[in-house]
Amino acid sequence: MNADALNSFKNSHAGQSVIVCGCGQSLTSHSPQLGSISIGVNDVGRCFDPTYLVVLNPRSQFKHDRFRYVEHSNARALFTQIELGAVRPPVVRFRLGQYGGIGPQTDGALNYTQNSPYVAVCLAAYMGARRIGLIGVDFTDDHFFAATGRHPLTGRLREIDAQYGKLAAALRARGIELVNLSPISRLTQLPRAALDHDWIDPLCAQEREDAVAAARRFAAPHTSAAAPPRPSIPPAAPARSPLMKVAIEKRSGGMVGGLLDALARSIAGLGHSVSRDPRFTANNPRVLSIVWNGRGYTTQGPTLYCEHGWLPRSDYQISPCGINADSHAAPFVWNGQALTAEQDAALQRRLEAIKAAEFDGYYQYMQANRPESTALPAQFLLVPLQIESDTNIVRHAPAQLRGMQALIDHVSQLDPPWPVIYKQHPADARTVNRHLRLRLRRGQDLLWPQSRGNVHQMLRSGACRGILTLNSNVAHDGLLWDVPAIVLGRNVWPAQAPVQPFLTQVPQDWSLLQASVSAPESVACRRAYTWHLISHQFTLADAADPTRVSALLELALRERPLARAGSVIPRLVPRPPTRPVRVSAETAPTINVVAENKGWLFEHWKQALAAQSQPGYRIVASERPIAQARAWIFLRASEAGRSPEPMRSVVQLHDSGAPALYRRDGARADVARCAGLMLAHPDQRAVLEQAGIDLSQRRWTLQPVGWNPGVAQPASGAALPTLAWVGRPCTRGGLDTADASGLADFIAAARDLRGRARVVLVGERLDAAMRELSRAGVDCAYRTLAQCPLARVGEWIGRFDAVVVTGSTDCGPWPLFDAVRAGVPVIAARVGWAPQLLADEERGLLVDHADAMRAAIETVLDRRERWAQRRASLTPQCAEYGFDAWVRANLRLAAEASGDVRDGDARAVA
Repeated sequence: MNADALNSFKNSHAGQSVIVCGCGQSLTSHSPQLGSISIGVNDVGRCFDPTYLVVLNPRSQFKHDRFRYVEHSNARALFTQIELGAVRPPVVRFRLGQYGGIGPQTDGALNYTQNSPYVAVCLAAYMGARRIGLIGVDFTDDHFFAATGRHPLTGRLREIDAQYGKLAAALRARGIELVNLSPISRLTQLPRAALDHDWIDPLCAQEREDAVAAARRFAAPHTSAAAPPRPSIPPAAPARSPLMKVAIEKRSGGMVGGLLDALARSIAGLGHSVSRDPRFTANNPRVLSIVWNGRGYTTQGPTLYCEHGWLPRSDYQISPCGINADSHAAPFVWNGQALTAEQDAALQRRLEAIKAAEFDGYYQYMQANRPESTALPAQFLLVPLQIESDTNIVRHAPAQLRGMQALIDHVSQLDPPWPVIYKQHPADARTVNRHLRLRLRRGQDLLWPQSRGNVHQMLRSGACRGILTLNSNVAHDGLLWDVPAIVLGRNVWPAQAPVQPFLTQVPQDWSLLQASVSAPESVACRRAYTWHLISHQFTLADAADPTRVSALLELALRERPLARAGSVIPRLVPRPPTRPVRVSAETAPTINVVAENKGWLFEHWKQALAAQSQPGYRIVASERPIAQARAWIFLRASEAGRSPEPMRSVVQLHDSGAPALYRRDGARADVARCAGLMLAHPDQRAVLEQAGIDLSQRRWTLQPVGWNPGVAQPASGAALPTLAWVGRPCTRGGLDTADASGLADFIAAARDLRGRARVVLVGERLDAAMRELSRAGVDCAYRTLAQCPLARVGEWIGRFDAVVVTGSTDCGPWPLFDAVRAGVPVIAARVGWAPQLLADEERGLLVDHADAMRAAIETVLDRRERWAQRRASLTPQCAEYGFDAWVRANLRLAAEASGDVRDGDARAVA
């Protein structure tokens, strides 16, 4: 089209409603419905196909693959003032009119500002629209398709807001209504409105329906064929997935890249639109994503998670629910029936082929046909070590055994009747060899480097009496050689069943380990389980088969359909082993618990909240906020600025920070915008009021995190009393680099305890403190949270004779409530709740400085028996400050902030 072509669009939509779409986050959850007339800007085509497209920036300014969505847009026409090169839509060229102009458009020109949707509004008015709605023009952090950070025009927001206000007034004088359809937009000069059915044009709706029907007819030849029969693997069901956008992760070469590339080719061959970076469409519920492992991705739409297979690892597992224990193939349930003779023969042929295979590249260590090592003991128990950051360990292994040293210590305490070989993980051998620096507890046990041989050499040797594993696929490798296994984590295997392929607990009688693979019923169960694994795997050839891939897409859409425009789809999270009945997004709105995973307390609290239930809601934890959630709980005040909608957000305050933090230029200024505040201490009310935050205008609750549930164990009763310090070194940040944990004061006080007490340090990064006290002659031990898990504080804290609390940052401070609840005397600085709980000196002593701390410790140790007697007579304290009460208060406040509960404000409990 030439430059005069703009004139042909004058009054082309006279009297109709037009939606102008920017790339803000509100576009995802409130995008134009089927049948609405829309003018999008830039790459809104990631989310939906607009009627028209406006692009003002040159191709070179679009980073990554953003311009590809412009180039291949399905818009009827693309309006621009510059040369963009070859693009799919017909191009309509226009001139830029007056900057900030508000008058009618003339002479092929459109008024403009530095904000592209402004031009689109002027275009809608030129087309004769009687009502224009803005969506996705938010000026908040991040675009809808990725975490792109601070909006580049944030610094000019006031100017832009005023420009839109003047334009709206001018349009109103001409009988045209301009409204803001985004609930999170920072524009204040436009009236707000809801995106409802009134925005749909009947003629346009029929046109769009006809287009969808045509697309489905086009897709039918590609998706109707049944999958060919496949040895030992059931054929796939016919697929019926319509044409759609599919985002597939891109990896370089190897087994991972080969699978993802093959899937991309097959899906493109089926007629679907394929992009190769799911990060840019993660917030779009109308895009199907395919990712490897999935731990690094959180997506809104249907997702297929890929990983190496169970048996062999050179195949692949692909599931819409997650990997391993989260897969749709888990958990295996045996019906008690043995395989048929035909199935059993096919399975045996498959197993023999696996054992004879030459696996290349990354999986050479899996070669099963290499001769066994001559250095193996005559009998041994194999314990494969794991990478502690692996998804299988982080998500599905027992919390107290997720560290490899903790695993070695645990196995050593079990004292197996054979030497134990702790096998180095191949990934550890390729990186830092941490496994080879672990400490063994029994003289007969061995650390086995990867260089000395692979697991199959051990398993086929005949000397391996069994496998004990957290969550390793070595248990599956043992199926090839009939080696029994004890599995302590979750995977595809059943957690509980009358007959199981593996033992899920360590037997008191180790002879039962061999019986688990020799009894006839056990043999039948293991064969059925092996058949189940192989039947749910995919090969590279399957990924290149369009029929198999089409059925795979259908499986993903059955698990989670693509969202229609205007619908809200919560983010997919892996299922627990016992799967609840799925409910629709409309009947189960999401409360999103948000905190970056930095370990320590917040990560534990985040997962604990996500594991709870709130009537009528779905609780989902994530590192970044889910745009489509109904309400958000931010565990860190510093992260509240990421909220998609502050007036439906709850933010927690855990420390005694100064008022300046919450003022306009403070690090926590966004707290003032949030609807709900979760306070941990009464003093925080005064801090917020000094910062200008009026609590009478928002919902708030006062509830400290409190004590963890559990029956407190009695003190050890050892000859030497045990004194505990719990926490980790930390600084206040900024210019103040002082140790806010008070650890240095405790070390100074504890240095004089030589021979008087045993000191136990519980927490993180306490190695240096332990060494310092040990050099001073103090009997000192260090326990990590793997050995003293947070979820069981109520049990292990009672074994100490006294606990010292010195942290000056937390309002709790943790674990003050747990110690008081257990009746353990506490020596504490005057911080947080310590003055209230210890003022009567019935439960401990308050101190003001290091010298006072030393004297208080000595006083408590000298009266050890008296404190023990008092503990036995005290009733459980601070009942109202339990962890469960804190969880319920959070979820209740979030439900109220969501707008679904309207029975009055929450108020303080004390």
